[in-house]
Amino acid sequence: MSRDASRHALNWSAEFAELAYACAAADAGQAGALIAAACRLLGSDTDGHDALLAAGGADAAALRLVEARAGYMLSHGIGGSHVATVVLDGQGAETSAEGASAALALLGALAAALAGLGSDPAHGALRPAPGAGLRLN
Repeated sequence: MSRDASRHALNWSAEFAELAYACAAADAGQAGALIAAACRLLGSDTDGHDALLAAGGADAAALRLVEARAGYMLSHGIGGSHVATVVLDGQGAETSAEGASAALALLGALAAALAGLGSDPAHGALRPAPGAGLRLN
């Protein structure tokens, strides 16, 4: 891999790591902007996502991003927290994230998986400080 390609891969991974943490820290109202950011990073057409978001369908827009790339499992606790687990196509490792909405949990898990945060135990150091209230599993 050339130096430029290696640098691009590191930047791409870092941008997805930042997106994963942003999803963990965001409130449900920020899902649309974060989905748009993910579309830009993935080079995805935003037209379908924009229509879903305009209709209040952030969960559906996030599912549209995830379903094209990964298997997923979504859960919702009594206290209102959402947890999503994704497995990227062709990989066996699961990556999970928590969010204020189903959309944020799904997007956070996808972003963490694409950043490689779920595949290397050494990345545990990237977790927020204890008590910060943010969690990528």
